[in-house]
Amino acid sequence: MAGLRAALSAPPCRAAPKTPPGNRSPLFHPPSGSSARYSSGREGKSLSPKSELEPEPRLSPSPSPFQHRRSPSQARQRPHQVSDEESPETRSYDTGFERAVAAAKSVAEDLARVLSHGDHPSLGVYQDWPKVRGYRDVAEKLAQFRCSPTLTVGLVGDSGVGKSSLLNSLLGVKLAWTNNGGEACTCVVTEYLYHDRDDYIVEVVPFSQDELRKQLAEMVHGYCHYHRHCDSAALGSDSDSDDIKYWEEKAAQARDSFQAMFQNRFSPDLIQSGRSEEDILETLISWSQEMGPTDIQSRQEKRETKECSNLVKQLTSSAPNSRGATNWRYIKKIRVFLRASVLSRGLVLVDLPGLRDLNSARRNVTERYLIDKCDEIFAVCRIDRAATDQGVADVFKLSRQSRALNVSIVCTRSEEINPEEAVEGFFDEGAAILQQHLDLAEDVKRQLATIEGRQLDYLDEFQEYGRAQSEEEQATQHQLRCEELAIKLRKEDVKNRLNRKYADQTPPENDLRVFCVSNKLYRSWRGNPADNALLHHSDIPDLRRHCLGLASEGRFRLAMRYVHGDVPKLVSEVETWTMSSSFLYGGPANTARTVGRALEELETRLRRANVYQRTHAKQSSRCISSSAVSDLLLCTGRQTREWTERAVRAGIVWNGVTTDTYAACCRKYGTHTTNERDHYDWNEEAMAAMSGALSPSWRTFDNFMDDHIRKLLRTLRNSLDWAVSHLETIPHGYGPDFLQPLLQTLKAHRRVLVDEVEIICENFRDKLRTLRADALGSHRTSFYGRGVEDAYNRAISECGKGSWARKKSIINAALRNEQLFEAVMRKLKDGFEGLAAALQADVQAAVGSDLNSIRNTLDIVRNGDAALPSEEELAFRSRVAEEIRGLKQRLDLIKFFAVERG
Repeated sequence: MAGLRAALSAPPCRAAPKTPPGNRSPLFHPPSGSSARYSSGREGKSLSPKSELEPEPRLSPSPSPFQHRRSPSQARQRPHQVSDEESPETRSYDTGFERAVAAAKSVAEDLARVLSHGDHPSLGVYQDWPKVRGYRDVAEKLAQFRCSPTLTVGLVGDSGVGKSSLLNSLLGVKLAWTNNGGEACTCVVTEYLYHDRDDYIVEVVPFSQDELRKQLAEMVHGYCHYHRHCDSAALGSDSDSDDIKYWEEKAAQARDSFQAMFQNRFSPDLIQSGRSEEDILETLISWSQEMGPTDIQSRQEKRETKECSNLVKQLTSSAPNSRGATNWRYIKKIRVFLRASVLSRGLVLVDLPGLRDLNSARRNVTERYLIDKCDEIFAVCRIDRAATDQGVADVFKLSRQSRALNVSIVCTRSEEINPEEAVEGFFDEGAAILQQHLDLAEDVKRQLATIEGRQLDYLDEFQEYGRAQSEEEQATQHQLRCEELAIKLRKEDVKNRLNRKYADQTPPENDLRVFCVSNKLYRSWRGNPADNALLHHSDIPDLRRHCLGLASEGRFRLAMRYVHGDVPKLVSEVETWTMSSSFLYGGPANTARTVGRALEELETRLRRANVYQRTHAKQSSRCISSSAVSDLLLCTGRQTREWTERAVRAGIVWNGVTTDTYAACCRKYGTHTTNERDHYDWNEEAMAAMSGALSPSWRTFDNFMDDHIRKLLRTLRNSLDWAVSHLETIPHGYGPDFLQPLLQTLKAHRRVLVDEVEIICENFRDKLRTLRADALGSHRTSFYGRGVEDAYNRAISECGKGSWARKKSIINAALRNEQLFEAVMRKLKDGFEGLAAALQADVQAAVGSDLNSIRNTLDIVRNGDAALPSEEELAFRSRVAEEIRGLKQRLDLIKFFAVERG
């Protein structure tokens, strides 16, 4: 609250410029320089105590017009920069940890330089040795280390809510198209990813021929059905007017798409010719192959922001390509790579089409992306409609149905509020204080009017002119404070209402996050000093900081493996290589034999461990499948009959709703909201018995999988721990330092391998959650949702006399079909078996690869490079070993510092 207190009570420091006609608000017309009045810091979260919001008494006018001149220190205040914003309070943003990662990269760079012989050209003959070249390639790759994308945030909302403007504000550049003549700007999934370059890269992923065919088939059916079967004069009273409107909209969308894709080749005569829908579809498919966007490059680079923005617009808009057709209807996804602070820590921002798109294919692409790819969802809406926005409700409904989504709400246009109306809308202490500011502002305006009236006769009176300037400034400041407080009050009110509405739809372990942002405020004030209060009133910096924090833990984990595993492992392997020849050819034979036997025993044990891991992984696959089969997958015929009977009884209840409601539920694939009843979800009601029967078994299976994964990791750690312990028992007959590099190599391998297997298991659990969402969820792309989709489509197509009875007959027939639940269980079983097989293969590959690397290191110690090394080679190895000693000392400090920070 300190920021708001300062913003409402600090004395003005300079006269604000007059606001242009047509927009009297000072919120969007910042002064050209900085001002203490606007440098109040960030606002807090509470409107109390009262003293923090009390308006200051009006100042007496000063006789001097020069008292508001800025101080030199104010004039030198640095404008706001995204890179200077406060970082999230997480481990990966600690400056010491950042330095540790940078220092580890410098170690890799120096190792690559040493192996390239840049300091000793005379030794360059050895740089092409396979062993040296392999080490150097790995070092160069490690020197380019960057955390890969670790978290995906999807932005979804209805057309016109300001989603593209929000993206531009978060990215800090204007790339997303924000004006499309009232149509949806987001027609294609657009991913924004980071790269450490000053240019832009745009990659295009087109729809496959099968995906394009499915879209065209849906549009052909919509167009033909409306023009051939939805003549309202002939349909009679049984047809719902909303049904006719639905098909009219589908036909209009199809017509627009055909004209955009095929230009003048498409004509209504194609439909009126009486040809079958399949025949028309084949014609359109052939046209798409002729007129499709063959000139779209899969990857393009652009140097300027405007060029990239124009390219994105061209790919996603109705502008024709070189063949006269539009591009976006052929495009499934676009990736844009750019340098943006909000993306720099592994975050991917995704602009998604809405969930209420009439185009089923585009709508289903969004749903699957949200479920399969997104770690977090921002449901975007206008602040004045936040509590009633159907798009937000749809996102929470999908979250509930899929049981797998984290949702935050972003309300846009927070600046659009009238202070006078705010006083009437709020009835707390804040509203009373706001009224006081409004009264003061009116008082100052009256004083100013009086002075301006006198100025007609006293324009030469310098003192009167200064007083007028002072009064005008105070009027502006009071008006500004009124609008700031109105924004603050409305934000708190909206957040409270949304929390009350959606709290029960948010997982208990998560808090519902609500952000109320103003892209307009942000654009107006982002050129002012960083501590500007109105800049922070926009909430864009807070939202950007939240985004950065979301990806921080994943980034921290990758960086810790890099600092403690990847770089030390390579340095120790190179050190082992530098010492191997002197050990094999320069030491006592009995020592070499003793160590050789110990290493043989070590390799034998590791080979057994690898075989055990493979066997354990296979057993895991069988164990997962058998457990799933016993508790989840082997449903009996009696169970499916019971589930079917419960679904039929649900359908009997639906038969009692009105014709309008029944038709609406069909059009919306089982989900509908009415004034009389908050929400219908036919799919959820129909599969309630199955979901209730399987949920307890799934919880048991979850516990089993947790135990199984812990056992897998424990076995892996024990095997590697034994290897380290065994190596430590080897007698150090030939110098105490020789085995240290090998020990450090094994320890680094242990860290990297265990972390890799942990990630594999976590990915398995994520996919398992998605499988559960599809098996037990009622969303449209779930197993059950896809199973009844054809029945809904056929019911929607029914119109005319007797259509209501035919709709009910189609839906009830689908509910009576026992094969519907059998198909769901079959897909669940197939999904389990596929995940188990993938887990087995991934764990085997990771363990096998790492143990092969360990075996290669052991071979270096046991065999060297087979031939006796020359003096020059020994000199080269000695030079590398000398450099390695310095790198190891630096690494020890880096690892210690990283542990302290972590």
